[in-house]
Amino acid sequence: MPHTDNQLTPVPDNPKTAAIVDRLLTAIAAGDFLPGTRLPSERQLAETLAVGRSTVRNALSVLIDRGCIETRRGRTGGAFVMDVSSIAAGGAVERVFGSDLAQLDETIDAIALGYALAAQTAAMRRTESDLTAISGALDEFRLAVDRNDPRGAQAADGKFHHAIIDAAHQPMLHEIIQSLDRRISLSAPLHIWGSAAQQGPMHQRALDDHETILGGIQRQDRAMAFDVSYEHAKIDRDLILGLLGRDQ
Repeated sequence: MPHTDNQLTPVPDNPKTAAIVDRLLTAIAAGDFLPGTRLPSERQLAETLAVGRSTVRNALSVLIDRGCIETRRGRTGGAFVMDVSSIAAGGAVERVFGSDLAQLDETIDAIALGYALAAQTAAMRRTESDLTAISGALDEFRLAVDRNDPRGAQAADGKFHHAIIDAAHQPMLHEIIQSLDRRISLSAPLHIWGSAAQQGPMHQRALDDHETILGGIQRQDRAMAFDVSYEHAKIDRDLILGLLGRDQ
């Protein structure tokens, strides 16, 4: 059973391990990795976080002890995220994102500009096959939202946005946008998905935005595609500020 707040293990003495515990706990709280999701391997996490595998291994041990993740054996095994609604992650989120909100705003602004440019370019260059791919991803997203399937919605959201980037027919945009995304989301190219309490309103907001973005791309309305995509990408900022308990 997950530990209650009063039973949490202390922050590790090793500052590097403590920082990785904070980053992983924040990623789980922010919905990078939703309950039931398998975390990337130790090697992948070490590469993403630019630390040694032993540091990642120690951080994962802390999260296991806190009831945030569990390990499963076998061919489909690994470290899986648990339901962490009872875990107090506010301190970790504050240490990761709250210490420099100006930098957070700058990063999300850059991400928003990247997605907006991709949508604007897609509106100019899209083909019929591109429109089919974007529309199909939107249908998958709508179905996942209707089914209250957060993991399915998160996956379909990623598929939708990457279909738009593909429609821009500028391969380097993938690399640029994903590099920026990783500054916020450890699960990039997937986006953070918020806490369970945040997901309902966010799903509807995202669905409305997706439909408008697709409409702009279909009509080759570059201004609409850019403007709505730019504001849409700021959902990540609103989710993080909500976790921090700050005004949006």
